[in-house]
Amino acid sequence: METANTDTVMEALFDNEKPERQESTEIVVPMPDDDFEYVKQNIRAAIEKGNVALSELLEIARDSGHPRAFEVFTTLMSAIVTANKDLIETKETAQLIDQRSDAGDKPTINNNLILTTADLAKLLEQHKP
Repeated sequence: METANTDTVMEALFDNEKPERQESTEIVVPMPDDDFEYVKQNIRAAIEKGNVALSELLEIARDSGHPRAFEVFTTLMSAIVTANKDLIETKETAQLIDQRSDAGDKPTINNNLILTTADLAKLLEQHKP
Protein backbone atom coordinates (compact mmCIF):
# COMPACT_ATOMS: atom_id res chain seq x y z
CA MET A 1 0.00 0.00 0.00
CA GLU A 2 2.78 2.38 0.86
CA THR A 3 4.32 2.08 -2.64
CA ALA A 4 1.08 3.08 -4.35
CA ASN A 5 0.73 6.05 -2.02
CA THR A 6 4.34 7.11 -2.68
CA ASP A 7 3.79 6.82 -6.43
CA THR A 8 0.72 9.03 -6.16
CA VAL A 9 2.67 11.61 -4.16
CA MET A 10 5.52 11.53 -6.69
CA GLU A 11 3.08 12.00 -9.58
CA ALA A 12 1.40 14.89 -7.79
CA LEU A 13 4.74 16.54 -7.11
CA PHE A 14 6.05 16.37 -10.65
CA ASP A 15 3.00 16.20 -12.94
CA ASN A 16 2.75 19.94 -13.39
CA GLU A 17 6.47 20.53 -13.93
CA LYS A 18 7.94 19.91 -17.36
CA PRO A 19 11.74 20.19 -17.42
CA GLU A 20 13.28 22.27 -20.16
CA ARG A 21 14.89 20.01 -22.71
CA GLN A 22 18.01 21.01 -24.52
CA GLU A 23 18.16 18.70 -27.49
CA SER A 24 20.83 19.00 -30.09
CA THR A 25 19.80 18.18 -33.64
CA GLU A 26 23.34 18.51 -34.94
CA ILE A 27 24.80 15.23 -36.14
CA VAL A 28 28.57 15.02 -36.06
CA VAL A 29 30.21 12.42 -38.27
CA PRO A 30 33.78 11.82 -37.17
CA MET A 31 36.66 11.57 -39.57
CA PRO A 32 39.17 8.76 -38.88
CA ASP A 33 41.87 11.25 -37.83
CA ASP A 34 39.55 12.91 -35.33
CA ASP A 35 38.44 9.80 -33.43
CA PHE A 36 39.98 10.83 -30.12
CA GLU A 37 38.57 14.34 -30.41
CA TYR A 38 35.15 12.87 -31.22
CA VAL A 39 35.32 10.54 -28.22
CA LYS A 40 36.38 13.40 -25.95
CA GLN A 41 33.48 15.54 -27.16
CA ASN A 42 31.00 12.72 -26.57
CA ILE A 43 32.30 12.02 -23.07
CA ARG A 44 32.28 15.73 -22.20
CA ALA A 45 28.71 16.09 -23.50
CA ALA A 46 27.62 13.09 -21.43
CA ILE A 47 29.28 14.56 -18.34
CA GLU A 48 27.62 17.94 -18.86
CA LYS A 49 24.17 16.39 -19.39
CA GLY A 50 24.77 14.14 -16.40
CA ASN A 51 25.60 17.15 -14.22
CA VAL A 52 22.36 18.85 -15.25
CA ALA A 53 20.40 15.68 -14.53
CA LEU A 54 22.26 15.26 -11.24
CA SER A 55 21.17 18.66 -9.97
CA GLU A 56 17.56 17.93 -10.98
CA LEU A 57 17.68 14.52 -9.31
CA LEU A 58 19.01 16.06 -6.13
CA GLU A 59 16.02 18.41 -6.05
CA ILE A 60 13.65 15.49 -6.64
CA ALA A 61 15.32 13.43 -3.94
CA ARG A 62 15.20 16.30 -1.43
CA ASP A 63 11.59 17.18 -2.19
CA SER A 64 10.31 13.63 -2.10
CA GLY A 65 12.59 12.15 0.52
CA HIS A 66 12.06 8.85 -1.27
CA PRO A 67 14.97 6.38 -0.88
CA ARG A 68 14.74 5.31 -4.53
CA ALA A 69 15.31 8.90 -5.65
CA PHE A 70 18.49 9.03 -3.58
CA GLU A 71 19.57 5.66 -5.00
CA VAL A 72 19.15 6.93 -8.56
CA PHE A 73 21.04 10.09 -7.60
CA THR A 74 24.05 8.14 -6.27
CA THR A 75 24.03 5.83 -9.29
CA LEU A 76 24.15 8.79 -11.65
CA MET A 77 26.88 10.41 -9.58
CA SER A 78 28.93 7.20 -9.86
CA ALA A 79 28.39 7.14 -13.63
CA ILE A 80 29.60 10.73 -13.93
CA VAL A 81 32.75 9.94 -11.95
CA THR A 82 33.39 6.96 -14.24
CA ALA A 83 32.91 9.17 -17.31
CA ASN A 84 35.46 11.63 -15.92
CA LYS A 85 37.95 8.78 -15.47
CA ASP A 86 37.25 7.65 -19.04
CA LEU A 87 37.96 11.18 -20.26
CA ILE A 88 41.34 11.18 -18.52
CA GLU A 89 42.19 7.71 -19.89
CA THR A 90 41.27 8.84 -23.40
CA LYS A 91 43.60 11.80 -23.12
CA GLU A 92 46.44 9.63 -21.81
CA THR A 93 45.92 7.13 -24.64
CA ALA A 94 45.97 9.89 -27.24
CA GLN A 95 49.21 11.24 -25.76
CA LEU A 96 50.84 7.78 -25.88
CA ILE A 97 49.85 7.35 -29.50
CA ASP A 98 51.22 10.82 -30.34
CA GLN A 99 54.51 9.98 -28.62
CA ARG A 100 54.80 6.72 -30.52
CA SER A 101 54.06 8.38 -33.83
CA ASP A 102 56.59 11.14 -33.08
CA ALA A 103 59.23 8.52 -32.32
CA GLY A 104 58.43 6.79 -35.59
CA ASP A 105 59.17 9.95 -37.59
CA LYS A 106 62.89 9.86 -36.74
CA PRO A 107 65.06 8.26 -39.40
CA THR A 108 66.64 4.94 -38.55
CA ILE A 109 70.35 4.72 -39.21
CA ASN A 110 71.74 1.24 -39.49
CA ASN A 111 75.51 1.05 -39.42
CA ASN A 112 76.01 -2.49 -40.59
CA LEU A 113 79.43 -3.57 -41.76
CA ILE A 114 79.42 -6.69 -43.85
CA LEU A 115 82.88 -8.14 -44.45
CA THR A 116 84.47 -11.44 -45.00
CA THR A 117 87.19 -12.55 -42.63
CA ALA A 118 89.77 -11.89 -45.34
CA ASP A 119 88.51 -8.29 -45.76
CA LEU A 120 88.59 -7.80 -41.99
CA ALA A 121 92.18 -9.11 -41.81
CA LYS A 122 93.22 -6.65 -44.58
CA LEU A 123 91.62 -3.73 -42.72
CA LEU A 124 93.36 -4.69 -39.50
CA GLU A 125 96.72 -4.94 -41.30
CA GLN A 126 96.26 -1.50 -42.83
CA HIS A 127 95.52 0.17 -39.49
CA LYS A 128 98.32 -1.49 -37.50
CA PRO A 129 100.71 1.05 -35.98
